[in-house]
Amino acid sequence: MILCGGLLSAFALRLYHLTYSGFWFDEAASYFIASKGLVGIFEYVRLAPGEHPPIYYWLLYLWIAGAGASEFAMRFFSVWFGVLFIALFYRFARHHFAHPLPLIATMLAVPLPYLADYSQEARMYTLVLCFSVLAMDYFLRWARGERLAAIQ
Repeated sequence: MILCGGLLSAFALRLYHLTYSGFWFDEAASYFIASKGLVGIFEYVRLAPGEHPPIYYWLLYLWIAGAGASEFAMRFFSVWFGVLFIALFYRFARHHFAHPLPLIATMLAVPLPYLADYSQEARMYTLVLCFSVLAMDYFLRWARGERLAAIQ
């Protein structure tokens, strides 16, 4: 019950003032790259030195096709991953720490300005957080000898 309340709070905090400021350069770049289509994204990323891997732009392209390209819609895509990160963080903490630390750590993560702010940008930051916490969880479980950690 507390975790559900934390997730709802995280969602509300990340939605608050979602379109308060206009797109900044990097968010506009996300739209520019995602609007190139699935093959065009790959070609752009392949030829642009220092550009991020294409998975975020592919997912954003598919999101824009369904939800539109407004500031709210593009930033909401990141909000979703920001809230998903909170749930994945709890899962990670539950696997590696004793009760009640996972719940306490998760509830402390909900209002962190860093996490809330980056959840409101049309960039890949929250997707990277989700992949990172999953990778840490699976690696630590594998290192402990849980050979089937990746499929559980």
